[in-house]
Amino acid sequence: MVVTAERRREELAGLLERRGAIVSVTPTIHTTSLADDGELRAATERCVAGELDDLVVMTGIGFRGWLDAAAGWDLRERLIAALGSVRILARGPKAKGAIRGAGLHETYAASSEASEELLTHLLAEPLDDRRIGVQLHGDRMPTFTARLAEAGRLDRRGAGVPVASADRPRGGRWPGGPDRRR
Repeated sequence: MVVTAERRREELAGLLERRGAIVSVTPTIHTTSLADDGELRAATERCVAGELDDLVVMTGIGFRGWLDAAAGWDLRERLIAALGSVRILARGPKAKGAIRGAGLHETYAASSEASEELLTHLLAEPLDDRRIGVQLHGDRMPTFTARLAEAGRLDRRGAGVPVASADRPRGGRWPGGPDRRR
């Protein structure tokens, strides 16, 4: 059997081996430290400065990773305070749990964990002149962000580009850049 998870891989492999399986551990996604991510830090500083109206949280681990990176820059508390004054939308229950775990509250959570459901909700609302941040999870979600941009929903100054990116494949990019979690 092949275990492709990075988190808790040893626990899962041990469980399978105890049941008699021959296990190979080959993570397909590698979680990287965000502390050295200059783009993330710049986006965090824009958020702290109040340059965001809406935040789309795509993944719980990505959101928690962003807050952990902000803590390393001594910005966590200021970031949480700033996010307390923006509208937060969650892609699903895991993102919602991470938001609430930080003491924040979402105004909308997709029930299906599908990016398309969240996008449909966003595009149905009047969002003119709103600055939308999208917490990304490994790639730039070109389909999702392009559709927001086409509708004039992303901040022209860049707050709509990645706010966070926690899960990256080895090498930093998905081959061909597919949106893996549509």
